[in-house]
Amino acid sequence: MGCWASPNNSKDAHRLAQLFLQPLPIKDYMKLYDLVGDDGLFDALYRIEQENDPNVDIRYVVANKLQEWLNNLDSFFKPWDNDSIAICRKLVEEHATIKD
Repeated sequence: MGCWASPNNSKDAHRLAQLFLQPLPIKDYMKLYDLVGDDGLFDALYRIEQENDPNVDIRYVVANKLQEWLNNLDSFFKPWDNDSIAICRKLVEEHATIKD
């Protein structure tokens, strides 16, 4: 699976945090494209879009992917800055259903 975008800098992490302030409906999942771009994530979001109400909140799905990434930061080509890690950990804490 491929990853083309991650919130590995404070600017992108803050943008993602702004999206998480309110429910993020599946109908708006393309807002994530340049923030959390991942084949597996977008495959899951596409399935959710096909099977659910267009207003179903997908923050938990994104937060679960962030949790996976935070557990494997050494596998990224570009390093994550400390601010982005802290912001994403907070999003995971607040929204993930899978916690380590």
